[in-house]
Order: sequence, then C-alpha cells, then structure tokens
Amino acid sequence: MNVRAAALLLEVHPRPGRAAETVARAAEAGDPVAVRAFARAAGSPRSSMIWRAWLALPARRWTSALLDLPSPAPDVLVNAAWTGWLDEHDDRLWSLLNGWGRAAASGADPRIASLSRLARGDEGVAVPPRVLADAAARLDHPIGDLARAHLTAHPDPDAVDALCAAAVGSPDLAAFCVAHHLAPSGPVERAAFFVRTGQHDQHRALDGDGALLAMAYRTSAPDVRTHLRTIMAAEGDSDLIRVVVAGERRDRVAEMSDAELDYLGHHLAEHRRWAELRGLARDLPLAKAAAAARLLPEDERTGGDADLFAILTARPWRELRETVGRLPAGHLTTDGTFRNSAAACLSPDSAELAVAWPEGRSAPTTLHVETVRIGTGESTFHHTGTTHSGFLHPVLHLGDEILVSRLGPNRRWYIDRVFPERHAFEPPEGLSPHMRKASRGAVLIHLEGLAFADPGADRLRLVPVHSFRKMMGGRAVSLESRCQLTTLPAARLIAFSDLRNEIYVTTEDAADAADVRKIPADHYADGDWSISALSFLDPNTLAVHGHARDGLTIIQHTEIWEIPPDGGDPHRTDAHDGPVRDRWPFEGWEGTSMDPFFAHQLLTANLLAPHFGGVHPGTPWLQAKGQERFRRFLAMPLAGDMLVTSAGDMKHEALEIHSRHLPAARALLERPFLHCTPQDLQRAHELRSKIGDPAVRDALDLLGHCLGHRFGGDIALGTGTIPAGPTDIALSRNENGAA
Repeated sequence: MNVRAAALLLEVHPRPGRAAETVARAAEAGDPVAVRAFARAAGSPRSSMIWRAWLALPARRWTSALLDLPSPAPDVLVNAAWTGWLDEHDDRLWSLLNGWGRAAASGADPRIASLSRLARGDEGVAVPPRVLADAAARLDHPIGDLARAHLTAHPDPDAVDALCAAAVGSPDLAAFCVAHHLAPSGPVERAAFFVRTGQHDQHRALDGDGALLAMAYRTSAPDVRTHLRTIMAAEGDSDLIRVVVAGERRDRVAEMSDAELDYLGHHLAEHRRWAELRGLARDLPLAKAAAAARLLPEDERTGGDADLFAILTARPWRELRETVGRLPAGHLTTDGTFRNSAAACLSPDSAELAVAWPEGRSAPTTLHVETVRIGTGESTFHHTGTTHSGFLHPVLHLGDEILVSRLGPNRRWYIDRVFPERHAFEPPEGLSPHMRKASRGAVLIHLEGLAFADPGADRLRLVPVHSFRKMMGGRAVSLESRCQLTTLPAARLIAFSDLRNEIYVTTEDAADAADVRKIPADHYADGDWSISALSFLDPNTLAVHGHARDGLTIIQHTEIWEIPPDGGDPHRTDAHDGPVRDRWPFEGWEGTSMDPFFAHQLLTANLLAPHFGGVHPGTPWLQAKGQERFRRFLAMPLAGDMLVTSAGDMKHEALEIHSRHLPAARALLERPFLHCTPQDLQRAHELRSKIGDPAVRDALDLLGHCLGHRFGGDIALGTGTIPAGPTDIALSRNENGAA
C-alpha cells in the first residue's frame, strides 16, 4: 500500500487495519511522511492503535527514534516495555521506563505487573511467592538483586521453599541461602537441603539419627537420590548411609533400585561390614542377591549361609539380571501402533522382537523394520527402504544381525542386512524370501540349492544341491511358497523340500550338499498335494505337514519321520489325516521348539491358504480370553514360551505378545527372598516344568535351591519325565537342548 494513501486512511478510516501497519513500518524505516502520520496518531486517541501496529513489526527496536516522540506512552506500550525489560535487561529500555515513571498498567500479566512495581520500588508491593522465587533465582538481571533483597526482608515460606529448590543446582544461589540462613520450612526438605548445600553441621543438629534425610531420600527423584549418595559417600558417614539408603526396616530392600543396591553393597564392602552385607544378600531378589554375594571375600562366605553364597556366586549375576529383565511383565502385551501385513521374528534369547511391514498395499511402497523389547515394550526403528510388494516381508532376528526380505522392481526377492549396519546381498536366481536360522547366520533356498548368509559376510555363500539343479532344469520359477525349509541350529541340521515334494535332510558341515538323505514321504508325491511345513522335533525326528485342496476345503496330512543317527534309512513312525491338533493336542507342544510354518499349521483355526488364517481361539497360549477378534500367527520362540500374533485386519494390525508362564516367573524371580514363603518353593518347581527357555529354567532352578536353603529344606528340580499319553508325540530333550 502507498505510504501517502495509508497516512490518509489512518486519519479518516475508523479501522485503518493494514494502513496502520504500513505507516508503522515506513515510519520505523524513517520515511518523513510516515513519521509525521505516526506522530499525529500517537498524540491522538488512536495512540494505542498505532503503537500496537508498531509492536507487531518483526523489526521493531527499543532504540527506535519513534519512542522519543513527545506524546504520552499508552498502556499497551508500557506493558510491552516492561515485558521486554524483564525478559532481558537493556539500559535504553530501562531509561525509557524511568522516563515514563509508570509500572505496568491494568491488563498486564500479573507477573509483569508485580515485578514492575518491585523494580520501581513501590511500597507495599505483593509479589506472588513463585514469581518472587523465580525472580530471585536470576543472577543475570537487576530484578534478581531486588527480588533477593525483598525476600530476605519479607521471607515468605513458599517463596523461600521455591528458591531453595532452585539453589541446590546453583552454587551462587546456595551461597546466598547459606549466608542469609534461608532453608525450606518442612523438616524433611530442610534436612535434604542442608546436606545438598554442604551444611553438614546444621543437618546433624536437626537430624541426629538421619531419619529425616532417609524420608527425604525415599520420596526423591532418581537424580536427587544419586546426588545425595555422592555427597554422603564423600562425607564417609557409614551409619548415615545405612540409615538413609537401606532404612531401618529390612522391608526397604523391596523398594531399592539397582543403582541404590550397588551403591549400598559396595559401601558395606569398602567399610568391611560383612555381617550387614551377608544380611543384605539373604534378603534381596535373586539377581541382586548374587551381585551382593560376589562382594563378599571367600573367607566371609562361611557359617550357616556358606552353601547359599556358594549357590549365588556360581552364576554370573549380570546374566541373571538380563534373563529376568527380558521377560514379559504381563500375560498380554499389546503394541498400539497399527501396521500393514506385519511379519515378525523373535531374537534367539527371546529378548527382542523384529517386525517388518510395508507402509501401503500399492507398490512401490516403504518397508519398515523395527525391534520391540519384550521386557519393556521399547521400540527402535532400524530400517526404512523401498519394496515392490505391499504384503508380507519375512524378517529374521539373529541376535547380532537382523535380515529382511524385500521384493525388487524385477520381481526378484532380495535379502538385506539392516542391523547392525545396512548391506544388500546380491541374490542368486530364484531366491526364496523365507529364511531360517543356522548355527551361524541364516540359510535360504534358491533354484540350485542352499544360500547361506554368514555373519558379517558381504555376499551369500551358495551350496549347490544336485537334485535341485536337475529338477529345475534352468527354469525361472518362484520358490516363494512351493519349497519348504527348516533347521535345527543346535545340531547344524537342515531339511528342505523341492517342487516335486521330495524331502531332504543334510548338515551345515557338508562341503557339497549333494550328499543328502532323502525322506521317502510318498503320500505327498501326488500332484494335488503341497508340503506346507517341516519341523525338527529333535535331531532324529522330522515332522512333515502338507495340504491339498478339495474345492473350497483344505485337506491336511501330517507325518512323523525318524532319521536314524547311524545313517540307516529314514522311516515313518506316525501319520494323521486332518488338523495337527486333532491328533496331537495343543498342550503336548508347550515348551517344544517348532518351525514357524509348522506352528502356524498347528494354531490356525480355519486354514484358508497355506500361511493365512486366524489363530484358533482355544489355543492355550492366547491370553486375551473374552476378546474375540481375528488374530494372525506371527512368531513363537524356539522354547515355545510365548506367542506373537497380530490383531485386526491385515491393513491395520496391532502386535500382541502372549505368555502364559513367563510373567509369573519374572514376578517370582524379582521377589525379594525376604518376602518369599515356603509355597514359593513349589511354585518355582511348577513354573520350571512349564517353561522351555533354558536360561529361565536355570534361574528358577537357582531360585529353588536358594529358597530351599532359606527355609531349611531341599527342592528337587530335576529333569524327570512325565509318562506319555496315548495322543502324545515323544518330544525328548537332547544334549544340544533342542526339543
């Protein structure tokens, strides 16, 4: 807008709007016409309007010549000036405020109004306690000196409390409080303040037995507790540390964090207070007790508790803590993030779940890979890339590495390592996207045999299988859902099927996989049948599941094959037509290692397609009783102690982690020995028999021995067998730990 036109509108229009803004901007820039128009408006009833337009300018300055105009300052300008000066001291601004001789006017923020009166030295000024304390804490502004002087002259308790809270983080403020004998009004807060500001004589006079400081410690945030422990350690008052950190009540151990227990244990060890350290170890939860016992010299692990300390120090306490910390806290954990067509895989130690999902159904789309910590629910993204499929993308968590399959624009499947760093493998012809764990790394099928993704390797290691090359004859066919693969990493075994439904078993150690053992499962040789899953039950037993279509119905057939270790011919030991669970009920598979495809066949209610369908509502692993909704099988750990499902339609799936027994094991392992009862002996025994995870079983075994010692009895947590029923498969545990 033209400046002259804007000046005219400013004088004649009742609501000049943009005209006022134009005049203010031009006047600030020094335009003579605009300056004269600004001055006329500033000396008229429109003063507030023109100054409000000036205050809205992004480039306005408190050094502006417009502020020297011989006209009274309106309230809006005075209030803005006080706000600016209180935000940051400026000599020119203070000179203006002195010249105007006014505190903030009515309508100003209460904080600005009260502090402006304080700054002017008005009598009887009442500053809200929090406002006064915040002002007094300012060491870089004149208002701070004025507020501190006011506070010492009129020590309002609430203001003093707030200033003291700020002083513990500022040596200068702490010195001010000490010099003027300012301290919190409450005795508990005062005790902590004295210690945190180095006033130890005052603390001893106030709190001789340390009870007040102990109360303050227990109600403080973790960072405050850490600060108090550091100060007490420097002072070296052993009795005070014991009272404050441990408390007079033994029950206090249930509330103590790992950091507090570590601090207290090392303190007791440094001061050679062995009796107290032994008592601490006897009362703590298992992992913490093992850590405390390690602090005892061997010649102090004697007497009636010698056996207990020998048990506790036999296992690395950090491993115990990690085992307990990775267990789910609840029977059902739900992740509220909705995903499309999720695929998942648990890490070998079941501590973490890797999840892969495409962002949309239309290709190309973004492929995401993240991990979810089972014990905490914490989620971490590891990869975002491009894929040309909007459906399932197999993912494999190897512990130290995470691999994911993605579809390229040429409709070929690629394998990417996305953790710890990203690396794309060059795929061989006809690579299947389905991966399985090997003893080291992963193994896949391709048109001419096996492909190994070794740890840290930059290319796939290809091992030819003669039967594959002969069968394919160079044809470019997809193996995505037509050939099956399973492994038993502990025994270095691999089983796979080809397009003719012929099944082979080999080992990772074979230099050339030509020497494989064939499973003569002739039932599946009929062209109507497809093998949908293979699963090792132990090194000498292989389960085979297949299906055929009869119109809209899927017919299922399962066989169990024994593979003699002496090289004899494999032979079938059992077979069943129909769903797996009809012959071998769910309960017989608890604690059993299953291939994920085989677990899917076992758990799916209505098999509509080889790898789709809802989880049977009668599945004992499900922990969402009464929440009837479609759930799709995603993953199960090798030990079979958890079940991961997705809930909802495939475009909007929420992750669910189900666990029947691990949350109870975690609660028992985290319970202080002090709170345990003789009934916990039996509970530890029962849980151990229901859990397949070797590390958790070992921890429960150790807990049982500790409780047996505590209560003067023994608990036999052996490996005895339960007689098999008429519908059971003999699922023995071998020396490699496989089931």
